[in-house]
Amino acid sequence: MNSINISKNLATYAVYKEIYDSKKDSYDIISEFIKSSIHSRTKYQFSSQDIVAYLKEDFDFDIPESIIKTALKRLGAKREQGIYSIPQVNIDGGNIIVDSKQKEITDNNEHIIRNLYSL
Repeated sequence: MNSINISKNLATYAVYKEIYDSKKDSYDIISEFIKSSIHSRTKYQFSSQDIVAYLKEDFDFDIPESIIKTALKRLGAKREQGIYSIPQVNIDGGNIIVDSKQKEITDNNEHIIRNLYSL
């Protein structure tokens, strides 16, 4: 595992913990990560299996589809014939907490990891 992956994983877990500490439950936290994945792809129609794959790819999360479905409901996603849709304004108009916090933490982690490798 290279330093970028280590930094990304550390940042993901730090973001999860920070959101959890702000008194959000697990579904709300997962919803925030879903918003980030949707926003980064600008895809507003998808299946729950797509979201499972996005979260695995983006954050190395392995979350059961049943939990994803509940989190999507919390985001206000509408389901029709197995395809979920979320109005773009629900994603783009809101603050994407994960993106900003992950960038900040990743930058800090990369600096620390670079310093460790240079020792």
